[in-house]
Amino acid sequence: MLENNQLVGFAYFYNVKKHQIAFISNLIIKPEKHRQGLGRKLVLLMIEKGFKQLQLKEIHLSCYQQNIVALSFYKQTGFKAYTQST
Repeated sequence: MLENNQLVGFAYFYNVKKHQIAFISNLIIKPEKHRQGLGRKLVLLMIEKGFKQLQLKEIHLSCYQQNIVALSFYKQTGFKAYTQST
């Protein structure tokens, strides 16, 4: 994700199964850009790309159970917990 031609965020898909499922990984926003809505914007762009361009049926991601801030963020962007790993 670029802002004024500067890289401020990054994410990618992995384990892409054509027209089926993919995982979002390594969602990273520069620390000085946190709390500005860029993470939400990036997740929504990934979701749009996944469903429209890649024609996915499901998009998953993983997050450590202890990362309460990230879990709350992903829930707000529409993700639901489907398993809990230790």
